[in-house]
Amino acid sequence: MPERTFTTVANLGVIDQQCVSAEGYLDSESELDDIYENGEGVANDEIEGLAWINIAAASGDEDLIKERNSMESRLGRDATLSAQQRSKDILKEIEVTRLAIAMGRLH
Repeated sequence: MPERTFTTVANLGVIDQQCVSAEGYLDSESELDDIYENGEGVANDEIEGLAWINIAAASGDEDLIKERNSMESRLGRDATLSAQQRSKDILKEIEVTRLAIAMGRLH
């Protein structure tokens, strides 16, 4: 299988975005927020969008932190708590994927 190189993540599908995110590409995490929040090719899911922006904002990027804080204010406490839990679940899934790749179980 040829190696994939990404110079931009804006035109990738959701599954590819998630795979790129698993490799630690901040732009992909932010893009996933937009995809889920706006329902671009997937069902609109603001909690999933907030979960991905939580992950991206953990980088310390001020613009992403502002975006996350704005979404949290708009969506409220319950949705924010749900998104925080989903972020934790996503990070666990990413770690399992990374381990599987490292062990040669995924390409």
